[in-house]
Amino acid sequence: MPALHGVDLEAGFLELDDLGDTPLQACFDGDDDPATLAWHERALALLDALQTRARPDGLPAYDADLLGRELDLFSEWCLGRWLALDAPLGWPALRRALIDAALAQPVVTVHRDFDAMNLMVQDDRLYLIDFQDAVAGPLSYDLISLLHGRYCRFAPARRAAWVEGFRQRAVADGRLPATLSPAAFRGQVAAMAAQRALKVLGIFCRLTLRDHREGYLARLPHFLAHLEDALAELDDHDAFRAWLAETFRPALAAKLAQAGIDREASA
Repeated sequence: MPALHGVDLEAGFLELDDLGDTPLQACFDGDDDPATLAWHERALALLDALQTRARPDGLPAYDADLLGRELDLFSEWCLGRWLALDAPLGWPALRRALIDAALAQPVVTVHRDFDAMNLMVQDDRLYLIDFQDAVAGPLSYDLISLLHGRYCRFAPARRAAWVEGFRQRAVADGRLPATLSPAAFRGQVAAMAAQRALKVLGIFCRLTLRDHREGYLARLPHFLAHLEDALAELDDHDAFRAWLAETFRPALAAKLAQAGIDREASA
């Protein structure tokens, strides 16, 4: 994180390092580029440091209510307000399962948007910014924010290797119990990735419809792909996956075409 040089909380001022204007995504050159992969390795090391050094004491809880409100952004803003679709029959069960999976994880400090745009590059080092929404929550949330982020979509084998490396380090330093199997942790990570993808789909529609922000609708197919990647690693929820393929994806494509928005190549 940037160093603090002056603090006046009553006046609402902090004097921080000037970290320049190079966010991490400026260093990417394709999902398989060696530099892109190396920078993600560095970001994972920074995440380890965040979770082992910054205690979650005193942070707001990333509890069932907050997790549920985030998931409801998908049904309200993406389905109801933008696509005019009803939530499928499998939605309540999926919603409950994703919340339960998140709450089953160890609690750490969660940045909540540990993505490349909030990682600044200066003198070949990474610095984390925009941490005012930090909460005490699930161990894997920031991990999937990075690996299922807005700039890259990695091959399943690459993501799996990073997830397993993270698990081994977390077991070694006590963040995760050694009794949790690799398969069980992968399931938790996949459920967390599905939760965040659904949340982002809702947020991007809300930013467009309520806040009149441009550019977010074009990113929806990218996060739909992240959602499908995550659900493919989970047992059950076949009906919801079928609804995504047969109803949601065609409706999304038609709505984007109607709006004159090109779908992302990663969709």
